[in-house]
Amino acid sequence: MFTPRSESSASSSPGELTNDARPPAPGRSRPVAALTAALAATVIAALLTLLAATFQIYSQLAIPLAIGIGVMLLAGLTLLPALLAIFGRAAFWPTRTRAGTGKARMRWLRPSKS
Repeated sequence: MFTPRSESSASSSPGELTNDARPPAPGRSRPVAALTAALAATVIAALLTLLAATFQIYSQLAIPLAIGIGVMLLAGLTLLPALLAIFGRAAFWPTRTRAGTGKARMRWLRPSKS
């Protein structure tokens, strides 16, 4: 799912996306979750520094914005993976995966027929 560019196939054309249908290895998503949580914590800390602002509007927005980032973090770590598990390939709607190839082609990247 999250592979470096060096591991992706060099033979794919710009209009094709590689799609690995296998679930990630156990523990593979933990570094992504930890990184996402660390980034969200950094943004929350930065927003809470607005409490020290002298301009009233900025200091009043600090806590609601920090709470909003926290809610989005929880949704991204819990709700989004659950929805992807439920909807499967339908979640990636604009692509069509060819059976057995593991590659998807974007519909809007086809050459025009003019």
